[in-house]
Amino acid sequence: MSELIKLLQKDQPTLIYSNTQKEVQSLCDCIRRERKEFSVDFYHAGRSDAERESVQRRFQEDQLDIVCATVAFGMGIDKPNIRCVYHWGSPKSMETYYQQAGRAGRDGKQSKCVCFFNASSASLQSFYLAKDASTNQQREHTAAMLSTVKQYCQTDSCRRKFICNYFGEDVPDKCSNCDICTSSPAPKADFGADICSLVQVLVEINEKVLPLC
Repeated sequence: MSELIKLLQKDQPTLIYSNTQKEVQSLCDCIRRERKEFSVDFYHAGRSDAERESVQRRFQEDQLDIVCATVAFGMGIDKPNIRCVYHWGSPKSMETYYQQAGRAGRDGKQSKCVCFFNASSASLQSFYLAKDASTNQQREHTAAMLSTVKQYCQTDSCRRKFICNYFGEDVPDKCSNCDICTSSPAPKADFGADICSLVQVLVEINEKVLPLC
């Protein structure tokens, strides 16, 4: 978590997505404790309607620098100046990742998306999704979606190309924006027993095909 907190910058409206309410609140508490210069709040289904509405309104009106949220946040939000979207843990699918990451840079200015991926979060996500599935077919489908997310996070080729190919678009082999194309693959750090890959994707919404690189 300290690696994520180090990346936070002032005057860059930021969304941090996590998969559980507990993680969302923990992230928010940690930022409040370690980075007191930021105004931060959290959003998840466990809060009241009034509390969730307040968080969304204050973020929309630039009264909050950072919102830590579950997947529920952002639906219908119209905030073009979001500069950073972070994922703390594995998204459940490429569709989910693309939708959430695509909330950055809608004003056409360069923004970034960073995904902290580790084996334990992917395993936990797989466990919860399998638990919610009612048939073997659904379980196989969710496992396949998570497998694709894992391939994306661990790829050594252009991330934009990976995403575009996933959605059926044919693009050049290099985007010159993602961490793979601009430098060596994202650095890896040891977080407990897991190896976490830091995935960075610069966002330019005015790209013709997809707004992730």
